[in-house]
Amino acid sequence: ERGGEERRWEDRTGREGSVLGQCGAVVGWLADWDAITEMDEQNRPIHTFQVCHVMESNQNNWLRSNWIQRQAAQKVYVELRFTLRDCNSIPWVPGTCKETFNLFYFQTDEPHPAATRFRPADYAKRCPSTLRNLAAFPATVPRVDSSSLVEVRGACVENAEERDTPKLYCGADGDWLVPLGR
Repeated sequence: ERGGEERRWEDRTGREGSVLGQCGAVVGWLADWDAITEMDEQNRPIHTFQVCHVMESNQNNWLRSNWIQRQAAQKVYVELRFTLRDCNSIPWVPGTCKETFNLFYFQTDEPHPAATRFRPADYAKRCPSTLRNLAAFPATVPRVDSSSLVEVRGACVENAEERDTPKLYCGADGDWLVPLGR
């Protein structure tokens, strides 16, 4: 399946929900932001933050996520969803309305994060564990090189008999590929 959600390392809803607690307590940058929970098309909660102080001058609205462990992933993808309001659609706004923002991130190989790290929510692509043709295949992290495939050997399910070694290939986008030909 190509939903993306099954490829996330952590439950997306749980992680995003914890951002407010950690960042608000540690840094306090969320004082001007409103935490809002809405439902997506599949009736799953989406945790968002919004700020709309267009009538105030000198806007400085920082939003920071907690530290994100990459675990076994060699490559981490960042997905940031946002909307910006058209300043022209708001009457009597002084020259303080902005239709842009800056994104900062910090990558490190240190085992423990410093309190000043900033990153948006992330996910790592991986091929989810699956059952195919009476064989079980474990969740697998693809290679960093997007042109390479990871060969994964499966294990036969109980009471199944192995003729050939069951194998699939994990693609860079987190999809399983079936070997063709011999």
